[in-house]
Amino acid sequence: MRSFATAFCLTLAPALAAQGTKPPPDFAEVRRIIREGMVNEKATAASVAVVRDGAIIWEEGLGWADSATGLRATPNSAFELASLTKTIEATLAAVLEQQHRVDLDKPVNDYLRTTSVSSPVWDVRGVTLRRLLMHTAGVSTFDLGCDTGPSASACHFPSADETIRDYGIIVRPPGAEFDYSNIGYFIATEALARAEGRSGRDLLRDEIFRPLGMLHSSFGPDSAAPTDYRTARGYSSAHDLALFAAFHMKAHRPDQRAVLSDAAIDSMQTATVPADQAGSRYGLGWWIEDDRFGYRSVLAQGGNAVAQAWLRMIPSERLGVVLLVNRGVGFPGSAVDMALAALLPKYAEGIAAKARAAQAAANPPAAPRMLDSTVTGRWSGAVYAAGGKVQVSFVIDSTGQVRATIGTRSDSGTARMGRQLVIRLPGDLEAPNPPGIQRQISLYLRPYNAGWGGVATVRPPGATGTDGRVSYWAEFSRP
Repeated sequence: MRSFATAFCLTLAPALAAQGTKPPPDFAEVRRIIREGMVNEKATAASVAVVRDGAIIWEEGLGWADSATGLRATPNSAFELASLTKTIEATLAAVLEQQHRVDLDKPVNDYLRTTSVSSPVWDVRGVTLRRLLMHTAGVSTFDLGCDTGPSASACHFPSADETIRDYGIIVRPPGAEFDYSNIGYFIATEALARAEGRSGRDLLRDEIFRPLGMLHSSFGPDSAAPTDYRTARGYSSAHDLALFAAFHMKAHRPDQRAVLSDAAIDSMQTATVPADQAGSRYGLGWWIEDDRFGYRSVLAQGGNAVAQAWLRMIPSERLGVVLLVNRGVGFPGSAVDMALAALLPKYAEGIAAKARAAQAAANPPAAPRMLDSTVTGRWSGAVYAAGGKVQVSFVIDSTGQVRATIGTRSDSGTARMGRQLVIRLPGDLEAPNPPGIQRQISLYLRPYNAGWGGVATVRPPGATGTDGRVSYWAEFSRP
């Protein structure tokens, strides 16, 4: 009996080879990049998954989910997703729209009810859910966390209503251009929750995670108040995100419920706006590259100090790669590319060609650009902050040096002119930089009413005990 089995196996192997059976993909180089990156950048856990034609063909955990208890990372270990959560939130919005439960082209203030986005200059009726989800609504930079200086008890996060009232400031004409903003997604998901009368956490659980079999995914701690900005964090595993990718590549797995039609999935990836990165566009929650090493790429990605989360798909090949790391590290993009290269020879050739081109390129540093009389000279105006107007004036010379008065204090900074006038000043609206801490006022200005108008990105009011970056409207004219 044993000799018959041996003979059968020996006969079967050449037969399979003759039929063109492909050898299993070799992901050894991907493992090497991840392991070396974890050591070099002091990450303790990572998890990776590759999905093709709806099937997960490789998944693996590396390192320790909890080194203190000896718990190893697995493909089901939950990691923080940072901004990759946006793609899941956008999927929820598409689901609710398809079921006619919300209208993504309706003014968002119609859904917010007890608070509203506002603007000193622009018509906020153009701020729709769709534009918020595509980063074209006119809001700008926003990150909010506790200041590490004072005690934790001094940190007072605003409520959802206060967050939207104070920081949901429309600083660009709605629909005019792409400006990536965290507060845009906060406002949109809050509006979806209010339209449904349920928390965003519960909506994502019932409308996305459970139907798609994402059993190790959640949105914010269960014990947290759903209106607290701090709870707007997504968690998922590499396995779950591989299932999410399979759904968005229209795999029609029998263990998933089709929460979106194929046409709606396509629309999320094909109805796009130009993004602020060369060769990139943005769909409903997805970054799109029409030519990435010969393929159309669809990317969801997020990162902060404690997380890096990547999901890149090549829809034409029904191929997706997930990589999650429990630290803000730099290697995930290369590891994801190498996993795709292991399966797509043309993609591998594209990576090699790019490396050769980068080696051959020798770009000399650009000469400083002198500023002309349309920019130089004295300007005065104000930043329209949450606590009231802060008077700001400055003088720009032709070399880009700036002398500024912010409230009652003086400081110096720099200016440069590209597609907009960018002025950077040290400190914040309240005070100069304290010893050992570097803060910055950034003004992004364009011609407005014979002067300049645009975005002031600054630190939030210090009295709240919070830190980060928030954006207000600013405008300036010749005195």
